[in-house]
Amino acid sequence: MQIEIDGIVVEVTKKSVKNMNLRILENLCVTLSVPKSSTYAEISGFLHSKSNWLKKNLDKMKKRGIKPAPCYVTGEEFYLFGERYTLIVIESSRYSLTIDGDKALLYATSDSDKAHREKYINSFYRKELKEKIDFYLPKWEQLTGLHSSSYQIKNMKTRWGTCNTRTKKIWINLQLAKKPLEALWYVLLHELAHIRVYDHGPAFISILDKHMPDWREKKSMLDS
Repeated sequence: MQIEIDGIVVEVTKKSVKNMNLRILENLCVTLSVPKSSTYAEISGFLHSKSNWLKKNLDKMKKRGIKPAPCYVTGEEFYLFGERYTLIVIESSRYSLTIDGDKALLYATSDSDKAHREKYINSFYRKELKEKIDFYLPKWEQLTGLHSSSYQIKNMKTRWGTCNTRTKKIWINLQLAKKPLEALWYVLLHELAHIRVYDHGPAFISILDKHMPDWREKKSMLDS
């Protein structure tokens, strides 16, 4: 359950505890664990009493340069292939996610928390990205004459893609589902080029220049 208090979204979880415990996590997400018997009025009243404390401490953390990480709550930004949407979390009996105009509607169970919603959203991203790769990878393979043996989607922190030049298998970063499609095209071409050229020297650059003259512009999408 999520409750908004003075513009701050609080993730509320009912647990086998005696007292209400309010926390601000290092990623600036706000969580509140409450006894299972707590009513909405009791929870709301408690949060109102802590409103000033929340604002004060969130401001302190922001001044320390801490950047908020996704909490997957209503009001957050949600990106899909370069398009920005407003995330709306709706209580439901099962998980699903649909795009409706400028909104991303995330249906989640009442007992869902950040970890559950993140897991589902990542599975949504994986499905969407797989569909795009299945469509575009064969096109780039046909255009370049360079063929991968297989590909795999993986959540990577430091690379957008990688290629095993011996097995010709490529890995694509799951986070590309958030970037414009042109960025995915660049990564696919980049990794296919490695099937022929191991390093990033002149021979490698010539492949990119030949098949994607504006590849530098597309690469900049990944750096922004």
